[in-house]
Amino acid sequence: MAVQEQLDALLADEATWRRWRAEHQEVRPDLYGADLRRASLRGFDLRDVDLEAADLRDADVSEADLRCANLKAAQLMRTNFQNADLRGAFLSRAECHNANFTGANLAGAHLRFTSFFGANMKGVDLSGADLVGADLHEANLEYANFSNADVEDADISRAKLDEAVLNNVDVNAFLYGWPEGPGPLV
Repeated sequence: MAVQEQLDALLADEATWRRWRAEHQEVRPDLYGADLRRASLRGFDLRDVDLEAADLRDADVSEADLRCANLKAAQLMRTNFQNADLRGAFLSRAECHNANFTGANLAGAHLRFTSFFGANMKGVDLSGADLVGADLHEANLEYANFSNADVEDADISRAKLDEAVLNNVDVNAFLYGWPEGPGPLV
């Protein structure tokens, strides 16, 4: 359960949250299961925050720093992650249906069995990410960088992969093979 003091600081405004973090540097913020639906957290420092099982549906975390944040099993439907930094973040088993990850950095992120169904992931950096069993069905992955990602059993059926970068990726590991249609892959 989320610690109420921390949740109150987060929801007050960015300055209050920044001040709380500065005063409690030794504490890893615990927002487990927090209700953050429609929250406006654009540009917030959410590094290392525990948001496991949190509800961030329709929230705006664009340009936020979510490096190494724990978002396991979080509800992230229609969440705006545009240009967010999620390097090394844990999103395993999260529901990211129709979320916006345009330009986000998910390098080295843990995305096992995460559902990105219908998500906009144009230009996303997935280099070195763990996408084992991920659902990328109908996702827009144009210009996405999959370099060195583990894509075993990832479902890319009906996904848009135009200009995607697949350096050092076992393309045969994708669960449903290549989508139909044009689109040179680098």
